[in-house]
Amino acid sequence: MPQGSDLGLSEKIILEFEKIALSQKGTDKVETTISASSAHLRIDFPAENVYSSLPYYLKEELIQRATKVGGIYISVSGFGDPYGSGFSGSVSPFRVKLTGYNFLELKNLAFRLKKELQKNRRIRNVDTNTPLVYGMDALYDLEMNIDRRALAAIGLTPTDVIPFIRLYTSETLSGERIKLGKEEKFLAI
Repeated sequence: MPQGSDLGLSEKIILEFEKIALSQKGTDKVETTISASSAHLRIDFPAENVYSSLPYYLKEELIQRATKVGGIYISVSGFGDPYGSGFSGSVSPFRVKLTGYNFLELKNLAFRLKKELQKNRRIRNVDTNTPLVYGMDALYDLEMNIDRRALAAIGLTPTDVIPFIRLYTSETLSGERIKLGKEEKFLAI
């Protein structure tokens, strides 16, 4: 368990795993050992079930539960490849990468995911706009709808206005492709 964790947290977490193990018919013995900083669960199967699908099924159930517990090291082993999450004794940072073509939909999905993640009391500092590369600025989508008629009425064109927009957005707009109506054009200022 991470330093500073509630002493009863080890017990609370391992008992959830024990409950899953005890709910399965076909186990021989379920043994739980709990200390202030760790907990251990051992499941024994009778000889007739060792070569059945039951140990694999139970292992998958325990792994599914382990994936829902964050900030601690959990290992599930025996009967196939072992599973491990977190780092022993410390909280591990996690990153979720969302990709797609529609920035607005990705942004909405990221906010819904953030809201869901923040329901867990152990999750803090969810940033929905962190760049994947250190030193890179956060990513934003800039969309402008320029009313050409209103500009023409005061004697201006989009080319006249975009440098002033750049001052307020801190964006480099030259050499970009922009969408005007349904048509995409190369913008050079």
